Amino acid sequence: MKLYEWCLLLMYYLDGFTPEEYKGTESSAMKIFAKEVNATYKFIINDQDYWGDIFENFTGNGLLGMIADDTVDIAFAAMGHWGKLHPYVDFSVTFVRSGVTCIVPAPLLAAGWLTPWYSYSNSMWALVGASFFTCIVVHFIMSMLKTKMLIGSSMDMTKKSFGNSILVVVKIFLVQFVDDVDSPPGRYGTLFMGLLFMYSLFLSSTYSSGLAAVMTLPRYDHPIETVQDLLDSGIPWVAPHEVWIYSISTSEVPVFKAIIKAFLAEPSEEKMREYSKTRDYTFALERLPQGAYGFPSYIHEDIIENFKLLKEDLYYEQLVVIVRKSSVLIPVLNKYLSTVYETGLIAYWQSEAVLLFGNTHMSRAVQSNTRTSTIGKLKWTHVEGAFGVLIFGQLIGFLVFLFELGAAWYKTGKETIKDKDNQNRMREIYSDDLLDTTIRKLQ
Repeated sequence: MKLYEWCLLLMYYLDGFTPEEYKGTESSAMKIFAKEVNATYKFIINDQDYWGDIFENFTGNGLLGMIADDTVDIAFAAMGHWGKLHPYVDFSVTFVRSGVTCIVPAPLLAAGWLTPWYSYSNSMWALVGASFFTCIVVHFIMSMLKTKMLIGSSMDMTKKSFGNSILVVVKIFLVQFVDDVDSPPGRYGTLFMGLLFMYSLFLSSTYSSGLAAVMTLPRYDHPIETVQDLLDSGIPWVAPHEVWIYSISTSEVPVFKAIIKAFLAEPSEEKMREYSKTRDYTFALERLPQGAYGFPSYIHEDIIENFKLLKEDLYYEQLVVIVRKSSVLIPVLNKYLSTVYETGLIAYWQSEAVLLFGNTHMSRAVQSNTRTSTIGKLKWTHVEGAFGVLIFGQLIGFLVFLFELGAAWYKTGKETIKDKDNQNRMREIYSDDLLDTTIRKLQ
């Protein structure tokens, strides 16, 4: 005689297995419990509603709706203490931890032309730039004071001295030879130049070491590793049903609010499959105890290499079994779940399910922080940054050279025109014979 009935929600059927042959933490535990209380169970697939919801009039749809309208006595399918359901159902004791995390797009190799800039961090580059301009100003002031040109000096002389200070500091930072005349006179000038040379030696050594490390180890662009990284990236995380956010839907914690805002529910498996072929979405994943993961059916092995696992959980939940309000099964169910948890059967059933249905290749793939690097010949992408700096410097030098030529031609042409104008004015004042005689005398 059947006393009770309950349901387990399935997302899809597994080829080669009947639902009764399925193994899992919840299903294995509840099959044994069914024998204890003389109950029957069934597995259902509801592509439209999945877990569903319960409404204020005690009706509902999906798996939760079957509890609300007394179709079944017990339901379980990765359910937690969902606060909005408390007026309508009761919850068992918790018996397993389930974390919600994401697989995110794996970082791509950084652009090769930026390699020379990876030796230092952004803050270090800012410090080097600030010290560079500080050294220029100090060298300029010391040169002006020691030669007594600061007061009463012409603007042209000041510009020339400042330009010389720039060239001197650039040569020192590039570990180039500097003449004695470039050093500010006096003991303080010698001390300043000595410290400047020591500083440039330190910079060149640390830069060379950093560049060697960057050239040896691959550098990747902005990997998404934490929850905050995911939120900052602006990439939505996708799951087939809003049940993935039920546990935090009523939370007032700012991080959880941001996680809910970034969530996208997409029930269509075809669309999810299309999303998985792009780098514009991240996908919800269940992180089970003992390092196991529950992969959805729309994540296949052909695209798993393009993703990596988020190092943190978005949140976690203690799973429970949901029963009808004020059910007489609660005391018996709680005692049973506590017993199987204490004896380690929960962990055993989970390991059994992972061995039978899990995909170890996909688990290893998503746990890798970056794509696997292979040993290969030196390519243009490895050195394009260094050659880029060289080509850029030569281009700037060539443009400056053209500018100087143009400035010289302009200045020469202007002086020629000025001389011709002066000669024309003199011819207007003096006769041609007198002017020619005067010019010959001057020559």
